[in-house]
Amino acid sequence: MTFVAMVGDRNLAYESHRAIEATVALLSTDVDMRWVGTDDPNSQRTVESADAVWALPGTPYVNDDAAYAAITHARTTGQPFLGTCGGFQYAMVEYARTVAGWKGAGHAETDPDAKDLVVDRLACSLFGESRTVTTVPGTKLALLRGHVVPTANGRSPRRGCASTHPRPHRIGRLSAMSYFR
Repeated sequence: MTFVAMVGDRNLAYESHRAIEATVALLSTDVDMRWVGTDDPNSQRTVESADAVWALPGTPYVNDDAAYAAITHARTTGQPFLGTCGGFQYAMVEYARTVAGWKGAGHAETDPDAKDLVVDRLACSLFGESRTVTTVPGTKLALLRGHVVPTANGRSPRRGCASTHPRPHRIGRLSAMSYFR
C-alpha cells in the first residue's frame, strides 16, 4: 500500500478541501491518503513514515513550523513531494530559506514584514473569480499535461481561491537555481 501524507489543516469550508475529499474517495484502496494536521504532535513522525508528502492548499497553516519541517524532510530525503496552492508557496519559502540561503525569506500571510518576501499579497483577491490558467511551454506542468490541451491556446478556465502569489522577481532567482525545472 502507498501512503501519502496530506499535510494541511482539514477544513471542509474550503472548496479545495471538499474537492480533495471527493477525489480521495475515488482512489484505489491500495492508496492510503491521510490528512496530517499541522497541529498534530505526531505530524513529523507520520510524514517520515509516508511514501510521499502533499502540502495542501488552505494556508496559513495552524503550525507553520510543522509544515516547513514536512517540506524540508521531503526535500532532503528525496521523498516525493507535491505542493499545491499555499503548499507550493510554503515550499518556495522553505527552499529560499534553506537552499538559497535567504534568511529573511517569508510569506505575506504569516510574516508580512519579512525582509525578503517570496510570496506576496495579490493586489486583488481571486476568491470565487474565474480566470484562465496558461501552461508555460517547457515547464513540468506542460509536460504532465502532454497532448491534453483544453483549448487551442493551451489555456483552461479555473475558479480562483487565492489572495497571494509568488513575487515575480523571486521566481526568476529561484528558477535560475533549477527549482522550477
